[in-house]
Amino acid sequence: MTTVSCVFWNVHNLYPYLPNKTPTKTENWWPASPAEYAQKVSAVVAVLRGMPGGTPDLMAFCEVACPKKVAGLDAVGDVAKALGPAFAHYTGVEGDQRGITCAVVWNTGRLTEDSSARRLVAVQDDVTGGAYGRPILQVEFGASGSPQPFTLLVNHWTSRREENTEGRRMLAGYHLVRLVQSKVVKGGGYTGDPKALVVAVGDFNDEPYDKSLVDPSGRSGRALVSRDRTAVLRRRPATVAPVLYNAGWRLLGERQTRSEEVASGKEKPAGTYLFGEIGEGQWSTFDQVLVSAGMLEGPVPVFDERALEVYCPPQLVGPDGQADMTSDHFPIRFALNF
Repeated sequence: MTTVSCVFWNVHNLYPYLPNKTPTKTENWWPASPAEYAQKVSAVVAVLRGMPGGTPDLMAFCEVACPKKVAGLDAVGDVAKALGPAFAHYTGVEGDQRGITCAVVWNTGRLTEDSSARRLVAVQDDVTGGAYGRPILQVEFGASGSPQPFTLLVNHWTSRREENTEGRRMLAGYHLVRLVQSKVVKGGGYTGDPKALVVAVGDFNDEPYDKSLVDPSGRSGRALVSRDRTAVLRRRPATVAPVLYNAGWRLLGERQTRSEEVASGKEKPAGTYLFGEIGEGQWSTFDQVLVSAGMLEGPVPVFDERALEVYCPPQLVGPDGQADMTSDHFPIRFALNF
């Protein structure tokens, strides 16, 4: 059996340094100098290398700069290069109006990637044709020694800091579910494989119980994403619901802690992101992992739920108890068995 270690991380404005760029007061995401950019890359790499077992085999990121928006520079490429020659990467070629997108880095000795199957799926309204949010990155992988491929879907949904954005996250959830249905549903117009392996990760900017992550169509009247493993496993090939198991429920309020306890390393945070002003905010579990039924089957399921955790070593925790400026989100770790 091959175990593939995985991580998802919102790396908080991973932008390259642009010598001719003069940021405005509101553009606080741009590095002010080459040294500041190098420090950011080094900090991200140090966290990844310091994880239990060393650098993960598969790393999915969001909130990274789209190269075509930053003079062709690829910050995720610099991260992959710093990790070593065994690591390859792909950064989305489209992003939002701010130029941020999703990316993946993987160990080529452990995983193969089908470059012809890469897709960026626009979060688009079927009626107006307008795009409302960042595209979903779809990548196909195979694990060393395993004949069965798996699909990775990387998400970064519209921030709830912006007003009236619930509809945009609902739309993103609708597109995510349609992508998964095309892979796993057989019947009713779909030609998928009920045993297909699909894992969706992301900063969803919603909690596991919000509509966008339960019934994103707003019409089905039944869960399309469920916290109930049994309900997902009992799906019939011709049934479109439920299609995903949200393992992120397990992380929800895992530890109800005070900020000073997190800062001292005594406890884990009660989520992945401290939403709101320091001292007034609350922990939220916006970063989650969702998997198809095929990932849950067999005596040794592909998705190892026991390995799922929020990763928050002392160097990632600031004095106020929230993630420090390496990122404002904590990474989440999990494992896949093949």
